[in-house]
Amino acid sequence: DRIVGSAKEFAGRAEGAIGDMAGDAQTQASGKAREAAGTVQNIYGQAKDAVRDAADTATNYAKDAYENSGETLRGGSQAISQKVQD
Repeated sequence: DRIVGSAKEFAGRAEGAIGDMAGDAQTQASGKAREAAGTVQNIYGQAKDAVRDAADTATNYAKDAYENSGETLRGGSQAISQKVQD
């Protein structure tokens, strides 16, 4: 989505510039519309990437916590036992 959006945005800018040079209001408007659609698609792609990255990070944290839970529990139990002994 980010790549396609950037391409549409660029094409829209080019189309708008051609409309500016030719004095064609319809081409200018079409270019602006395409540029706006490309911007929206690019932002949507960025949001999707951010959500995916956050989900991956959360999954990795959960996986690490699960894999190390026994070790953490043992370490906590040993620390409590030492405090009781002290």
